[in-house]
Amino acid sequence: MTIGDSTLYILDINAKRSTRTSLHAMGEAGPGQATHSIPLRNILWFHVDHLKRTQQTVISIAYVKEERKWQGGSYLKPTRYIRAFRSPKPTDDLSHFASTVQVRAYGRAQSAKRAFVLINPHAGKGNAVRVFENEVRPIFDAAHMKCHVILTERVGHGVDLVKEMDITAHDVIVACSGDGLPHECFNGLAQRPDPRLALEAMPVVMIPCGSGNGMALNLFGTHKASYAALGIVKGVRTPLDLVSITQGTSRSLSFLSQAFGLMADLDLGTEHMRKILGNQRFFVGFMQRVFQKKTYPCDIHVKVEIEQKAAVKELYRERTQRDLGDAAERHRADTGDSTSNQLPDLKYGTVNNDIPEDWQSIPGSNIGNFYCGNMAYMAPDANFFPAAMPNDGFIDLVTTDGTIPPLKAIQMQQGVETGHFFDNPLVEYRKISAYRLTPHNQEKGGHVSIDGEHFDFAPFQAEVHEGLGTTLTLTGYKYEAPGPKDWDRPTTRERVLA
Repeated sequence: MTIGDSTLYILDINAKRSTRTSLHAMGEAGPGQATHSIPLRNILWFHVDHLKRTQQTVISIAYVKEERKWQGGSYLKPTRYIRAFRSPKPTDDLSHFASTVQVRAYGRAQSAKRAFVLINPHAGKGNAVRVFENEVRPIFDAAHMKCHVILTERVGHGVDLVKEMDITAHDVIVACSGDGLPHECFNGLAQRPDPRLALEAMPVVMIPCGSGNGMALNLFGTHKASYAALGIVKGVRTPLDLVSITQGTSRSLSFLSQAFGLMADLDLGTEHMRKILGNQRFFVGFMQRVFQKKTYPCDIHVKVEIEQKAAVKELYRERTQRDLGDAAERHRADTGDSTSNQLPDLKYGTVNNDIPEDWQSIPGSNIGNFYCGNMAYMAPDANFFPAAMPNDGFIDLVTTDGTIPPLKAIQMQQGVETGHFFDNPLVEYRKISAYRLTPHNQEKGGHVSIDGEHFDFAPFQAEVHEGLGTTLTLTGYKYEAPGPKDWDRPTTRERVLA
């Protein structure tokens, strides 16, 4: 066996029908001679056991292998490579090699995590329990993850369960659902007696079982349950910006998005079409509103931090080209208020306070879309916020005019899938730290969507808290999204110096 940069190579003499079974025969292997090659990222567990009775040493490697589904598509299935050979006593070199493989396979990720698993049995198509048992649990078991599984019974049940959970007995909260249950998990942690400590200690992740599944797409680059399960097994702790939402006298936390206008209307205002049209309701609803040139009048005040798209792209470039995983953890530890385990104070007060003088007013009489994101993907092929980062301390704000010609509006929306949305001149893209939105015509009703959940059609205020929450990502510092188009293109200065 030989460890490459990212692969374990195995030269198995038995696979070549040799009678030799010595350790030496399995010792040296390279890409050219290997009978097996297993990506280190796919290795779940490497174990060596010595059987005294038979004087055998047994090598067992648990790993995932991609399989095809009979109805199309693919999934990850755990499997094992097992070989035994005669050995009168344990071999220290082999034990050391096994430990080395295990360390390389996990990198900075914690192995054998203890998971607090919440399953919403009604999420998506209603098959979340089956998905967990058939596609997720086998991977968790092979990775020696212990699972405490609870099925949620009602809206808000996740909040209550997380409020009462023993955070010292678990390493991660796994929500098998759409994006609604992670929203409840973060707010459950926030309602504990020690919210700041709980939010820092307990990562929240998702197994995609809903319709949007934005969280899984950003953290692990997938909307498939088994691939997300591997992402959780190998996930690295990552500080996550959370946003306080105040409305009336209440305060809650948002981890994904806040929407008013077109996107909130499509998300919540087409629910009556769900049973008949499924996800096609979004397309039908979009076309209806575009050709109506529908606007959503409101008052908008924003604390702008970065206004020019070029500067937004440069910030993304700087943060992506260096590993900020450890730095982000240190920054959270250095800047946090160590004297209090309560939620951070609201720097700008609540929606009931006066608007700060240094906030900008954005014209809202013709607003078509007011969309804020903490993450990049909102759904598959819906990378609305390509410059979003897990812990840059900003909210990404997109605004568009509702009166633009229908053809241009359609082309603008198509740019979300092609990667041209960010650079479209009809799209305003800013990095902000806080805002207040006051809908007009509140008596007529409308939609405000926070993490895909319905909030009152009333004024609300938002303020970001850098690195307040915790999640798991593949890298420890960025999302699995491609970023703004051409963000990695060398600058003129770099080309000259090169």
